[in-house]
Amino acid sequence: MKARWLLVLCALTVGVVPACDSKSKDSKASKDKDEDDDDDKKEKKKKKKDKDDDKGATSGTAAASGKAETPPSAPTEPKAPLTKEQVAAFLKDENQKLSADAFESLLLGIADCRFDTSGVDYKCQGRKELSDGMKHKYEDFKMPGTVSIKHLRNPSAAIRYEAAGHAASHAFGYDAPSDAGAKYMEAAKAETDGVVLARFISGMYSGAKKNADVRDFVMKQVDHKESRVREECLRLMGEPETAKSMPGVFEKVLEKTQNDPDDHVRSVACAALSATEDAKSIPVFQKIIEDSSTKDEIRQGCFEGLVETWTGYPYPKTPSKDGYELTMKVLEGKTRSKELPPWRGMTKLGYAKTEYKDYDRSGKDWYATAKSFYDKTRLVKAVQGVAADDKAGYMARSESLYVLKRLGEQKMLGDLAATIKKQTGYDAKGLSESAEKYSKEKPE
Repeated sequence: MKARWLLVLCALTVGVVPACDSKSKDSKASKDKDEDDDDDKKEKKKKKKDKDDDKGATSGTAAASGKAETPPSAPTEPKAPLTKEQVAAFLKDENQKLSADAFESLLLGIADCRFDTSGVDYKCQGRKELSDGMKHKYEDFKMPGTVSIKHLRNPSAAIRYEAAGHAASHAFGYDAPSDAGAKYMEAAKAETDGVVLARFISGMYSGAKKNADVRDFVMKQVDHKESRVREECLRLMGEPETAKSMPGVFEKVLEKTQNDPDDHVRSVACAALSATEDAKSIPVFQKIIEDSSTKDEIRQGCFEGLVETWTGYPYPKTPSKDGYELTMKVLEGKTRSKELPPWRGMTKLGYAKTEYKDYDRSGKDWYATAKSFYDKTRLVKAVQGVAADDKAGYMARSESLYVLKRLGEQKMLGDLAATIKKQTGYDAKGLSESAEKYSKEKPE
């Protein structure tokens, strides 16, 4: 009877009879636990599905775009070591040296600057302050590189772009720390912005000469969808020291010369062919230069490459006689026009001297090899013909005058000044004045 009254009392007090029953308590707790476990399992499944979906979407986008995944941001946004007030005080004091803290603050200050294919907006206040800050004397000339390498994975493309420009010397210099190059390459491989990646590659010249990993990376990126990346790769592949260490470089550069969808890239590729020192490049140059349907920009690049097969700086180790003969054929051509002869690369003819200073060992070595076929008198006569011909393009004529100056033909330049002055073309006055000026200057 007592137990029954207790049960009734409990029901009246709580409103639910089972709440006072120990067995019912256990049952409810067990039920609640099961429901919580079910909820946890559902939540975990949902999170796993969302994660898998995100992973799949990211991979799909990366595959479709041909890009790697976006480089992970820093765990926290990097904070500038100096306050805005301290930066302003530094910029105001022209005698204050640029410290690591000041440079880092200025670098981080461009985070919000507009960034596009032209780089960081030069009108941006942060960019102006960085430029002004770098006019100060440095506490340590290596400092910009050591600071910049920390920011190669910054979330801001503007900062990564600027940092890559400064970090290259720290990464690949003669006294670079052992891990600096690896950090630079790690960031470059993770980079997804084409303009920033091109900036990275433009800093790899020293690294490519001594590091196979850098050369392999460049060889892969030369097929990148961003034209600026392909261009920078080809410029690097146009370095003789690098080209000689890259298996398949001639075939790859030739492919870009003939088939790249961008005319400017094709021009850069054709110029780079000379670095391979492959004799098969000469027929390629001839076909492209002499073909009347060739676009002028591409012809210009090919003529530059042609000249570099036998002279220019750095001097080719094995000057090409065939390259020399084809160059002379182009310069001596009777039918000159605004397109022929091309002007790009013509300046490098000025390196084809026959006498060199004692310290110019590379020049002496070049002439010792090239003198078996090189005729300076013939070159001078051909260049003089271009300079005097009012049917030739202005740039080709202007470059010809400069070449004559470098080759020590000051008297000839004085005569040309008088000859050109009598011509009626709109550019005659300027060319005549240049010839007169060069005739009074010493050869370089």
